[in-house]
Amino acid sequence: MDILVRFNHNATNDLERWRMIWDGKEFICTSISFECATSTVKRAVLVNGEPTVKWHISPTEPKEIIFRVENGQTHVTIL
Repeated sequence: MDILVRFNHNATNDLERWRMIWDGKEFICTSISFECATSTVKRAVLVNGEPTVKWHISPTEPKEIIFRVENGQTHVTIL
């Protein structure tokens, strides 16, 4: 399970604060909680079709991801 998390610089409101890339698919989230060990990683991602190096927070051995949507807010917990 490959997970990368970083601040969403394109956010226009508090509902879109975080970007989570999980196995190559992007999710926009209001909040993300880690209940496992994490590390900071430097990884190339595609930005407008071009590889760009970005820093991310990544769980080291995630076991489960829980999505909870409440009042239009997406909360993610990574175990």
